[in-house]
Amino acid sequence: MASEVSAADVFSYKAWREQFIAQRLRVLYLVGLIVNPIFIALDAFAYAEHIRELLLLRGILEFGLLIGFLAFRFQLAFVKPEILLALWILIPNICVVHMFLVLADFNSTYYIGLALVMLTAAVIVPVSWISHIVAQVGTLLYFYGALMIQGISNMQ
Repeated sequence: MASEVSAADVFSYKAWREQFIAQRLRVLYLVGLIVNPIFIALDAFAYAEHIRELLLLRGILEFGLLIGFLAFRFQLAFVKPEILLALWILIPNICVVHMFLVLADFNSTYYIGLALVMLTAAVIVPVSWISHIVAQVGTLLYFYGALMIQGISNMQ
């Protein structure tokens, strides 16, 4: 007996998926907006000599997350949820790459932070793999490109 998928089934899955992504994006953006400023304390404690650069990068990160959240919240028609998901991964990771470059240390917490941002998004929104692939490949290309430009020999 062949299993048939009706148009109603496809539509109901698509509607469920869009609602699921929307619920999870709200959580991701709110967590990002709340947690990012909290990490300023870690920056001040662990990397006081680089606090100015790290504060600037945290400000850029908060602004990027705020723009993404507002685009999501006001449901701007030209911004699809899959794009907002990719941006939630890319914006923090690009800022984290620059935080890592400021410290020039593979042992810094920011190096680990790259993987955590990607993993968090993959666990929280597991239904948009194309967005994850685009964002993660974009992050890795940006990271290794930045390392090449910065010069790997400068790293500890």
